[in-house]
Amino acid sequence: MAGIASFGVGAGMALNQQLDMLEKAEMRRLEPLTAQKTACEEQISAVGKLQSSLEKLKTAAEALKKFGEISTTK
Repeated sequence: MAGIASFGVGAGMALNQQLDMLEKAEMRRLEPLTAQKTACEEQISAVGKLQSSLEKLKTAAEALKKFGEISTTK
């Protein structure tokens, strides 16, 4: 015959303690995903900074082209 079991009954542990342990176990399972998310966010940020720097370089290069058309000595 199937028995009815409840958290903490017979185990000597309160329901709140068992729920806390389960919550901590689930949080540990999320740690690798959290680390991966952080790494992805850092990469996205780095790509954004690179893109911004390349835009500045492009703007500076275009400004230099204008000076190439001006010839003070021949």
